[in-house]
Amino acid sequence: MNEEYVYHPSMFRSNPVGFLLSLILCFAYGAGLVILGIWWLKVKNTSLIVTPSQTIFRKGIFTSNESEINNKDIRNIISKQSIGQKLMGVYYLGISTAGTGGIEIQINGIKDAPDIKKLLNGYREAINA
Repeated sequence: MNEEYVYHPSMFRSNPVGFLLSLILCFAYGAGLVILGIWWLKVKNTSLIVTPSQTIFRKGIFTSNESEINNKDIRNIISKQSIGQKLMGVYYLGISTAGTGGIEIQINGIKDAPDIKKLLNGYREAINA
């Protein structure tokens, strides 16, 4: 089972007001194209990669930040929605292990959080069985 699932935050759904303002700036001044281009690059270079053995969070355009967690060490998976997120169908997802007191992986604007949580719980059960 060498499956790898890659998730990216949603661009429009995570910040619809900012997206619409950028579109307006595209037509008014053209500056919106630069904003949308940088935003798109940030979204495409932010990824949550879930495999049967580990979960990896990568972020960065010019520099790269990467957090890697072994799925057997995951102790808590948090998914929550604000009112705006609920209207747009996106979530905040946090993953922590027993090794630290905080949340090690945090990603906002992800629309598949319940599926990711179910997938990770299935991997954890398979590892612990």
